[in-house]
Amino acid sequence: MIRLSLADATSLERKQSTLRHYVRMVANGQAHALFCFGAGGGGKSTVVTETLLERGIQPIVLNSHLTALGLFQTLWQYRTDEILLIEDCEQSLASPAVQGLLRSALSGVGDQRTVT
Repeated sequence: MIRLSLADATSLERKQSTLRHYVRMVANGQAHALFCFGAGGGGKSTVVTETLLERGIQPIVLNSHLTALGLFQTLWQYRTDEILLIEDCEQSLASPAVQGLLRSALSGVGDQRTVT
């Protein structure tokens, strides 16, 4: 998993260029996930969505509230060749159950990942 803070770059253009690069890595299967965070207004959602759409990928968007059960059901439903965009779910991501599900879903050997 790639973790990117947009606070690390010096200009908005540089931040967005770096984000596009990492989104392409996920779209190409070079990375299982990208965790991007930062203050609102930096264009994170727009850059991610536009970069995926440029490659013909329509992400599955989860927004605002996410329970562990809801995440599990969504991961199961879209378990093959789908890209999930989870945004504005800070409180949900603080849940140990949600963190555990994401950890299980994003780790593994090769293409084999077991989520329990």
